[in-house]
Order: sequence, then C-alpha cells, then structure tokens
Amino acid sequence: MRRAAGEYLPQTVGDETYRAYLPAPLPPEPPLELGTALLRQMDEANRALGRLDGVSELWSLFDEDRRRIHDQGRLAGTALRVHDLLQQRPILSIPVACKALNLTHPPVSKSMRRLEEMGIVRELTGRKRNRLYVYDAYLKVSSEGTEIPA
Repeated sequence: MRRAAGEYLPQTVGDETYRAYLPAPLPPEPPLELGTALLRQMDEANRALGRLDGVSELWSLFDEDRRRIHDQGRLAGTALRVHDLLQQRPILSIPVACKALNLTHPPVSKSMRRLEEMGIVRELTGRKRNRLYVYDAYLKVSSEGTEIPA
C-alpha cells in the first residue's frame, strides 16, 4: 500500500490560521516506478542536451580554426571561403569547391594545401588528381555518440 505523498496541517501565524501542505519525506516508500514513456522522454532529453553540447563544440572548433586561418595573412581570404564551404560539406574535392565558390583551381588548391599543412583538413585519396579532403575534427565532433556499441 502506497503512503500519502503528504498532508495538510493547520498552521497559525498571529491571529490567522491556515492549512499548509507538508510533503512526505523523500525518498518515497515504496519507490516510484518510472513508466517506459517517461524513461523514453528522459532519454530523449539527454540526447538533445548532448546535441546542444556538440553544437557548442562545433562552434568553438569553427571559431578556433577561423582564427588560425585569419593569421595566415594573404592566403586567408580564399582559405576562409574554403573553410566556410567545409562547414557545409566536410568532405570536399577541389573541383567541387571551385564551382561552389566560383573560383579557379590555383587559389582553391593552394588554400586546400595550406589547410592541410595546418592540420585542418586531411587528404583522403593519396592520388595526384581528383583528391578528396576531409575536415576531420568536424566529422569527429558531429559523430560523437553515434557509434554502434560492440
């Protein structure tokens, strides 16, 4: 049999009497049983908080990389535009970047090499032509918590 969650007790202050609700001591006896719907909602809320944390981490990553690129001087303009595109497409080829940014191959290629030297992107293919570059840190942050347990 479940005990009452609390009780109303008469209280007096000066000439006035009122009833105050006093909850039963915690934890309740017997313990509350959480339904599966509530557990599901709590799990969903925890995942949402994790996503917010990931978004915050991404913004910090983008900001830090942007500052590092900006410090590169002359190359910063095109490299910043490539970096902006990498935030939308974390796996990118130079021809796709040229088309999306409406730039020619030499400045995009030079910027991508610079980003690679800075450790912001990594070349995936090992080829001389049709290379693919990946924004590793971005993919790592955005995929945290999505791993399938072994």
